[in-house]
Amino acid sequence: MKNDTSSFSALDTIVDDEGKEWIYVSYLHSNLIEEQLKEKYSREVSTSFIDVQEQILDPIIQEGETIPVLLVNEDLTFGKMAYLQEEGNGDLILAEFEIRRG
Repeated sequence: MKNDTSSFSALDTIVDDEGKEWIYVSYLHSNLIEEQLKEKYSREVSTSFIDVQEQILDPIIQEGETIPVLLVNEDLTFGKMAYLQEEGNGDLILAEFEIRRG
């Protein structure tokens, strides 16, 4: 998988080193995934996606850390969130999450 995420566009499909396909989106554009969840499942599922992002970020993210990126599987059931601490010079923080569907 490419390390330079600047070459990805929102909703690009990328393949990781294990051959799994993921939908890529910046946290700033996560509303695009929210819309897909609303269309595929329901408004409640879309809201749970927002909630899970907040649960991951609120206790740990601090000023000066990079904007998180999200990788969501194509079934929209599981995802990963990643960001770098210390303005991109620190540790990589990776959190996995399930998208509750009802």
